[in-house]
Parts: sequence; C-alpha cells; structure tokens
Amino acid sequence: IYDYAAMQTAYRVTFDPGPEGVHQDSAVLTAVILINRVNCKNKSAVNRIWSLDQKYGKPTTKDLSSDRLLYEICMMELFDTILFLDRKVKHEVTKLEKLVEYEDVLLRDVLTFEIRKK
Repeated sequence: IYDYAAMQTAYRVTFDPGPEGVHQDSAVLTAVILINRVNCKNKSAVNRIWSLDQKYGKPTTKDLSSDRLLYEICMMELFDTILFLDRKVKHEVTKLEKLVEYEDVLLRDVLTFEIRKK
C-alpha cells in the first residue's frame, strides 16, 4: 500500500508559464485544469506532452516534428483538463500571446493537482 499526498496550486500566468521548457515535476499523477483565459491568441499557451527521450529545456523546431512529441492541446474552455503520469512523460506549456495587442490584460489561470508518494 502506498501513501500519497496531493498538492494543489493555482497559477496566474501573464507571459511565459513554462520558462524552464520541457521538464518533470516528480509527481505520480498531474492534473492541469483551465480556469480562465483572457486576451490569449488561439494556439498560444499550448500544453505539450513529450516522451522521456525528449531533452529538458526549450524544444527546437526539429523536436516539434519528432515522434517525441506525444500530444498537445490548447485548453480554451473553463475546466478543460489534461492528466498525465509525470514520471512516465515530460511536459511543457508554451508562451501566451495577445489576441488584441492594444489591450493591457493577458492572462491564463490554471489549477494544478500533483499526486506524489509520501
């Protein structure tokens, strides 16, 4: 029997949600739930899931067309969710881009749950 601990975090991102690029968080299971997007261009703030073979850091154009990129989704609607087994894959999220340039507000709110063994 395993003892697990759940960590919940709310993030408000206004530019680059993943400056570290492709990474892992040492969780067993991770859930990322979209709460809000304001003035975000479609196809910005894209969540990507990578195989363990992908190098840590920002991916190259060549990486994006490789078989190491397993899945990507641009969460657009309230409660859109992505689940992944963090020790079995790597992940990242891309930068936010403004839909309307002259607007001051640009943000993406997500709620994450990370389940870890104690």
